[in-house]
Amino acid sequence: GHTFLLYLFAAKLNAAEVTVVDGPGYGRAEREKSMISGWFSLMKKFMKYVVNRNGAVVMVVDCGRGIQPEDRVLVEAMARAKKPILVCLTKADRVGAEQIEKTICEIAEIKGGILPFGAVTSAAKGEGIGELLALMEFCGKLDRDVLIDMCKSDNYEKTPLTT
Repeated sequence: GHTFLLYLFAAKLNAAEVTVVDGPGYGRAEREKSMISGWFSLMKKFMKYVVNRNGAVVMVVDCGRGIQPEDRVLVEAMARAKKPILVCLTKADRVGAEQIEKTICEIAEIKGGILPFGAVTSAAKGEGIGELLALMEFCGKLDRDVLIDMCKSDNYEKTPLTT
């Protein structure tokens, strides 16, 4: 679908409380630059809310598109706020293992607070969803400082994604 607003969903994964936010994607569809600029402004305001909460931000990355400039901006903003990022690669069923590996390498090159683990998922095939939920629960139970320490690799620098 096409998401134009921020949708917040409160969930409880066993003992962990998790807030899931579906934000505007930058997707494959062509959008007017003013619309994308508006989304950026909306996301900046939202980031002020999210940085004060425990847990990690889940960054969803389409395996077929790889890392986009907007993703890099999110990672940089979250790193400045010392907010850990859990990466979820989606649509793994649409690409081969080589493309998935390429996307993982792109993520590993980004400096910032990316946790050294993540999930590779396919909603169409139902793969990786259990692992993603378990990682979200794990992150939701931990204090923000503990998650930040997991990201540290020479002053919160580059950390690889492993699956």
